[in-house]
Amino acid sequence: MKYKEFNEKIIQYVGGKENIQAVVHCMTRLRFTLKDPKLAKSEDIKAMDGVVDVVNNKVSYQIIIGTHVNDVHAELLSMLGMDSTNEVKIKKNVVKAILDLLSESMTPLLEPILAAGMMAGILAILTLCGLISTESPTYLIFDTIRSAVFFFLPIFMAMSCAKRLNANPYLAVALACILVSSNINGMENLSLFGLNLPAITYSTSFFPIILATWFMGYVQKFTKKVIPEFLHFFLVPVTVLAICLPVTLFLFGPIGTWIGDGIALVCDFFMNTFGNWSVIALYAAIQPFLIMMGAGNFVVPVVMNFFTTMGYDPIFMAAFTISDIAVGGAMLGYFFRTKDTKQKQLFGGTCFSAVLGCTEPAVFGAFIKYRRPFIAVIIGGGLGGLFAGLMNVKSYVMASGLFGLPTYITDSGYGNFYAMIGA
Repeated sequence: MKYKEFNEKIIQYVGGKENIQAVVHCMTRLRFTLKDPKLAKSEDIKAMDGVVDVVNNKVSYQIIIGTHVNDVHAELLSMLGMDSTNEVKIKKNVVKAILDLLSESMTPLLEPILAAGMMAGILAILTLCGLISTESPTYLIFDTIRSAVFFFLPIFMAMSCAKRLNANPYLAVALACILVSSNINGMENLSLFGLNLPAITYSTSFFPIILATWFMGYVQKFTKKVIPEFLHFFLVPVTVLAICLPVTLFLFGPIGTWIGDGIALVCDFFMNTFGNWSVIALYAAIQPFLIMMGAGNFVVPVVMNFFTTMGYDPIFMAAFTISDIAVGGAMLGYFFRTKDTKQKQLFGGTCFSAVLGCTEPAVFGAFIKYRRPFIAVIIGGGLGGLFAGLMNVKSYVMASGLFGLPTYITDSGYGNFYAMIGA
């Protein structure tokens, strides 16, 4: 176990195994639910090698360690004798509960989404250099990484949500596969029990499957109560799917579509009222604040809805990249300025991470301690977002950071790409 000694210290400093009720993770943070947060020795944890910072709030005790958090978390769960579904329910208002569900469910999906975005960027660079043709079989095969990840997004979301909504993850995935199958996905003139079904494209969307997975948890619980235990293995799975599929087709599919359309209308209102440029500039300036508050992923559903309904994102992916590179630039400036070896390692590492699209190490490792980088990023990010908005920059692939820049090249030319470079 590579992180055994590190995790042993973490367990000791948070008050021991008996003080840990649950532990999950996001992109760079271990998020503990502690019985008594007062027992945690934050200063000792901050002094550990490999710990960037500690954030303690009413919801969770968070230890920022970096992008290798997934490996650390897996070993930590093993040492605690827990599994990834050991989460403690805390009373939350409905809005916060929904936002937390979306954020926590999206976190595991970021790896395949980022892989798809990075592959799109690499292919764009190769085609730009004339090393590969968009018509070649090699290009088509590797481009499938991008297209398949987004097409089958409901399947990823079903697995991720099921763990948090008390549903069988394999039945949830089975339902998602059924929805994106060629017999249902986007098909017109379908009917069930003699009633006409609306034509809904379930691929690349996830609101319907989230609602269906939530409902499945209750259906599964109910069927286990009414069906004799010795018949559970045979009858519960088929009963759950037989109930959930029609309800999803008649109810959750249309509701999910309405939610997506509603989000699009709200975004259109802001863009048409205040101007596209104002939204990009504002988000590019304040993104580090949102990350600090743990709300960095709350716009991902909006981004996915843009791609589904419009085919491109006119706001957020460009703002992500502009803010990320602004953060990287601020860290690079501090890297050259400081003479302390340890500080150089911190600023160099956070700079590299930021320009590749992960700014949490910089936000928690430097911005909390230093004010000037924050101010620089607000100014730089805001001005870059303003320019991108005025130039009407559009993102066609969900890829942020330096490697995402080539994805702004379009079939119509390089104007969109040059505008993004300028921003």
